[in-house]
Amino acid sequence: MKIRTALSAGPDRWLAVDDDTYDGAEDSSNRHMIGYGRTEEEAIEDLKRLFREEAEWKEQEDDREAGVEEYAIRPELRGKL
Repeated sequence: MKIRTALSAGPDRWLAVDDDTYDGAEDSSNRHMIGYGRTEEEAIEDLKRLFREEAEWKEQEDDREAGVEEYAIRPELRGKL
């Protein structure tokens, strides 16, 4: 991941994108992957959060496609039942 940051207008003035994957095109599947923050560090952390959430979502989607049912209520029990 090659993170690029920039100042923008608005209350969360900093933004961060992964320069290796973000192209900003309207039809891009990752155009929503922009981290925002009041500081450069906050924007980077927000971007990292987005990537973590996307990875978790993809893992859950893979499980659904494989027919894995999720019965555990508590996160620490997932995959152990």
